[in-house]
Amino acid sequence: MGYDPTICKQKLEAIPLVPICEVIKNPALYHCADLQQISPVIHSFCGQQQTYYAPVQALLCMNHDGQGNPTEWVYIPPDKIATQCFSRGPTWYPENCYCCCSCFAYDTMIAVPGGAEPIQFIPQGSEVLTAAVKGSGAPRFDWAATTVTFSAGVAGGDNPFMVYIGHDLGDMICTPDQVFMLASGKLMTANKLAPGDKLVDKDGKAVVLHTVSIGDYKGGVHHIGTAGRFHGEIDGHLILTSGVVAGDYMLQMHFDSIDDSLKAPDHDDRPEIGTPKYASARKSLKEASARVLFTHSAGAPKANQVQMQSGKFKFYTAGGVNLGLTVASLLSEAQAQDLLQNAEQIPLSNPIPKTEIASIFAVLSGFYPGYVFFLDWYRMEPNVYAFEEYGRKFIVVTGGLARTIGMSYEGLALAVAHGVARFIGIPPKDSNGFVGTGAADYFAFGVISRAIWYGNSWLKSAMPAFQQINAVFSKIGAGAAAGDPNDPIGSPSIACRLGAMQSGLAAGALPACAGGPPPVLIGLQDAEPEKGGVALTLSIAPTPDGAVNTANFTFSPNVKVTAAQPDPAKNFIIHVSGNFAAKTKYTATIQNLMTMVGDGVDPAHNTATFTTS
Repeated sequence: MGYDPTICKQKLEAIPLVPICEVIKNPALYHCADLQQISPVIHSFCGQQQTYYAPVQALLCMNHDGQGNPTEWVYIPPDKIATQCFSRGPTWYPENCYCCCSCFAYDTMIAVPGGAEPIQFIPQGSEVLTAAVKGSGAPRFDWAATTVTFSAGVAGGDNPFMVYIGHDLGDMICTPDQVFMLASGKLMTANKLAPGDKLVDKDGKAVVLHTVSIGDYKGGVHHIGTAGRFHGEIDGHLILTSGVVAGDYMLQMHFDSIDDSLKAPDHDDRPEIGTPKYASARKSLKEASARVLFTHSAGAPKANQVQMQSGKFKFYTAGGVNLGLTVASLLSEAQAQDLLQNAEQIPLSNPIPKTEIASIFAVLSGFYPGYVFFLDWYRMEPNVYAFEEYGRKFIVVTGGLARTIGMSYEGLALAVAHGVARFIGIPPKDSNGFVGTGAADYFAFGVISRAIWYGNSWLKSAMPAFQQINAVFSKIGAGAAAGDPNDPIGSPSIACRLGAMQSGLAAGALPACAGGPPPVLIGLQDAEPEKGGVALTLSIAPTPDGAVNTANFTFSPNVKVTAAQPDPAKNFIIHVSGNFAAKTKYTATIQNLMTMVGDGVDPAHNTATFTTS
């Protein structure tokens, strides 16, 4: 199939990357497919991505409401986008929105009057056979010649996230959102099909589906559409491909908008292939090998790739990289399993997290060139692993973490940074010689975030990173989140780790619960009477607001304190004024003071005595 704005919108919203260009209100709709075709910049960028539906930014002149949300856009020539946009008024300014890189699907034999033709040889204006459904219940068809109104494709290339389907009449390769008709007469997309489902042939007979898999396809891609504009009716948009009834390009584009009665009743509830839920629901069908392939047929492909008439299909594998014998991880095994069960993952067919991780690796590699960064895309458990082998330091990010809903670019960046920090962060270290878990969190947020996000961009990125990680960590159950109280360095609680991240952001100390040193508390070292009051010497300076708060300084016998002021040269000395009596012995007490890193008053050293003159 070709570029489908509905599919693009779904993939971008799942991350999320918003606003989406094609949903911004405007009388003349923005067409992302046109952008790729006419812009050398976008065309070149998408060519580098090599990924179906990879995100790409467009720049538009947008108007905004009182909350700064884009409401509409106007066309301005690219070479005047800034000057003319700003001139429209204070609510108008250039802003990026998101499109998807478009690609075309191309594949198989299509029924035409008098026989069948490969899809790539069917030009616009030629005829194919299309069906009209007769009656209700089990499908019966009237087949007729219909003019092809759209035909486009390319002769070869890399096409990731394609679906391999094997059935009683043969096999085929299609895109995840290819529409098929089931033997019930209802419609289902390829990414939700499962072995045992029954498709239907041209005579309405059931065709048993025995194999479903996902993988990369190297070969020609193409798509066709029939019957002109789509008006909600499927008649005239059903074609015969590899012996089974499927939807044409127009039906694929408009599948989400067709009446629900035309879809399989469980279509929306079915998990997509490539997700943990799909694998869990098909445990009895999955092959023992590491391939992401589900079958109940002894005749299913045995090799890791198959040669088709128009190209080669390589099955995705679910095994994963071989981790070192000694590994440090972002999450414990129990925590990762909790997230796998409690958090949602977007499907493998959505490539956007893959492009985010690639960008993160590029940035971190520039700052930390001695590390090998690797994305284990098909590993389902959400985690980051750090280990050393053959004298090289490896950081492995699982696809399960990259695809976890709620983790976006910022959160993923500092999750990867946690892996780096396992090698270079501050002590303490765990029993395997890695920087402790909480200390790595602290270093990632406190040091690495400041390195990779410079200047004003730092907090605008670091704070969303914390919010994303906090939201995802909240899905870990109480038992796993508690950590191991006997191993605070290697397995602190989630609450402690979140505190370490925040302390790193605020340039505070590593919390003691994560192996940090005991807090440096404020002690009252001396009290020296002076004209009009007393000078209190503290062991460490308090925060300025605490230093001037008269309620934080009490005396026995009681004194009405009228002012408190830190010494301009030595801010650990506080000058306290009040109605002190002459020749009287007093006991001064400090309370509620805080250091700049959030530590309080030492209760064992919070008093001092002095005698006025």
